[in-house]
This record gives sequence, structure tokens and C-alpha cells, in this order.
Amino acid sequence: MEVKRYLEAGETTASNLLFLYYRQLQMTDEELVFYLQLVRMQQQGDYFPNFQTMAEEIMCPVDKMYQLLDQLLQKQFIAIETRRNTEGKQEDVYDLSPIFDQIQLLMIPIGDKEDQTKSVIREIEQLLGGVMSSTDVMMLNEWLADGRYSPELIKLSIKEALIQQAQKPLVYANKILDSWHNEGIDTVEAATAQITARRQQIIEKQAPKEMLKVPIYHNLS
Repeated sequence: MEVKRYLEAGETTASNLLFLYYRQLQMTDEELVFYLQLVRMQQQGDYFPNFQTMAEEIMCPVDKMYQLLDQLLQKQFIAIETRRNTEGKQEDVYDLSPIFDQIQLLMIPIGDKEDQTKSVIREIEQLLGGVMSSTDVMMLNEWLADGRYSPELIKLSIKEALIQQAQKPLVYANKILDSWHNEGIDTVEAATAQITARRQQIIEKQAPKEMLKVPIYHNLS
């Protein structure tokens, strides 16, 4: 290959963490290669590449590329976001960072994960005023393993469930967490702001005595 052609082709830089952990993430070789193709395109300045053009470049059927894209989205390795460009116009881009959130969880030593889980269980049992059932512990472990909800957000959802006097606090908390996730709320600050806004709406619509009887998450029960 001519040196000039080699230099013009450029280079693609990828984190070694991808190669170290992709197997543990249950990422296939095909998915990894396709992910790296998206990395290549972004490093060339194309954040939402045309698959028809890509297909011709890498000699891969377009329908196969869409299949791989769907797999990466389903496994939450990537996401599609809408951002404003330098001209102030909205445009879709592929966010390639979510996979590293999952890698970060894998990098936490097993002992540390177990200690964190036990600590969260103790704090929640204090909130509940009793020992958690095996079903509740299993649900909590799923929340922590999923990675979508921080321990602080989980505890806030349980506090809200208790305020609403839910018969099954963790089941109700799960509905609250799903509601927050669907609304794009992933921090305690954002969740607290939403709770405050809901309560303000109730204050405006209900008499003070009636207000206490109306569940904030009335549509979840």
C-alpha cells in the first residue's frame, strides 16, 4: 500500500476496555465490529452515518447493519439522542457512551458489589422498619444489577411509596422507578423536583384535608 494512501485513510482509536470486557457484556464479535465502525465514523465527524453509504464501504448488507444497530440499542450499548448542532438546528446522533457505564459496573470488585448491596439492604430495612423478604431482596438486586437506578434513587422511591402508605412498598417503588425512567429522570435532584411539582399540583386542585388522601402516583396503583 502506498504511504500516502495509508496516511489519508487515517486511524481509529478505541478504548482497550472494549476488548477486555465485551465478552463479559455478552457482546458478539459482529456487534463489536459494528460498534467500532460507528466509532470510526464519529471520529471522522459523522455522528449519524448513512447506512447505505456505510454498507458500500464495508461491504455489509444494509438490513444486517440495521439488525446490529437494533441489537446494540436493545442491549443499551448505545443510544440515539437529539442534540443541537453549531448552527442551532436539532439533529440525531448515536451516543456511544452507554456501554462504558456497563463496563464500569463490571470493573467494581465482586466484594465491593456485595458490600454495597448489603449496605443498601440495611438502609432500606431501616426505612421499612423490618427485614426484607427474599422476593424484595431479589427485586432490589435486579435494580442494582440493571444499573439504571442509583441506590439513592431507589431509596427515594421507597420513601415515596411509604408516604403513599403502599401495602407493598417495593412493588409500588418499582412503579415509581419505571415512571421516572420513562420520563428520563435518573437523578435524585430531578426526581425530587418532580415530586415537588406533583405535590404543588395537588395543593392547587385539592382542599388541604383532601390532599393527604390523594396518592401522588395515583396512576400507578
